[in-house]
Parts: sequence; C-alpha cells; structure tokens
Amino acid sequence: MTLQEIMALHLVNLAFARDRAGRICVAGTAAPWLTPELRGRAQALAAAGEFVALEAMLARSVWRYSGKLGGVARNAGVDFLLRDTCAELGPAAANGVLQRALGVAVDGRLGAEVRAVLAGAEVEPAPLLRALDAARRAAGSDAGRARAAVRLAQAFAPRATARPLTAVAAG
Repeated sequence: MTLQEIMALHLVNLAFARDRAGRICVAGTAAPWLTPELRGRAQALAAAGEFVALEAMLARSVWRYSGKLGGVARNAGVDFLLRDTCAELGPAAANGVLQRALGVAVDGRLGAEVRAVLAGAEVEPAPLLRALDAARRAAGSDAGRARAAVRLAQAFAPRATARPLTAVAAG
C-alpha cells in the first residue's frame, strides 16, 4: 500500500463513523466533498454489503477532492493536515487556514508568496503543524477530528516527499 493510499484511508476514517462491525456509516456525514451523487453511490454499495468497494471509492473521492490543496506542501504531515482541513471545511476555508498559520495576508489564494513562506516553514514541520491546528480550530473544525488529524500528521511529518502527493492508485 502506498503512502497516498494510507493517507486517503485515514481521511476516510476521520470523516466517517463506523458501526460495531467496522463498516463505514455514510448516513449523517456532512462533508463538502460528499456530493449527492457520491452519497447515493455510497449508500447503494453499503446496502449491497460492498464495504471494501465503498471504502476504496470514498478514499479515491476524498483524495481527489482534497487534491485542491494537495501538492502545495512537500512534507507528508503538512500535506495530510491540509488535505484533511480541505476535506472537512472545503478548499476556500483550507486556503485561509494555511494563510493564517503562515502569518500572511488572507486572500484565499495560494500564490507564489504563500508557497515560498510554506516552503520555509516546512523545514521544521512541528511548529507549522501546531499553527495549522490552531488556525483550523479557529475556523470551526471539530475539536476531536482536529486532534486526531494532528496526531496522524505528526506521524507522517518526518516523511518528505520527492514530488507532490497527487494520486491514489486505482484499486
């Protein structure tokens, strides 16, 4: 399993509750990337008992959606936290969270200045992860989800990526 696939599955686990048997519960989940069409397909897979296919479909979907902010960071932990912020709050809010964490003007765009400041901040990811966590909570992130996402991001943080994490292998 690739790092991207592992991260995508963690994004799914942060977004969805599971029943006692460990199966994903789609009902009641409000995520900006879970479109009515995708929700319908997910519910159909769950009703058919196709939970492995359901999990794979959701992982591909959340990875694709969070890719709107993916590839900005070179550090896997920072990338993961940005992707989860995007998956929970949407891309515009995630852009603002990143800009607040970096201490730059918040305009919702990730231009050259933001990318340059991010590249410098990623040299030491721990303070950046703390700043992203604080900015994310200020933006209205669920506190429990934010804590879990930061723990995962810290585990991924030592891993620098040679290129952006942009695609999950089809599976």
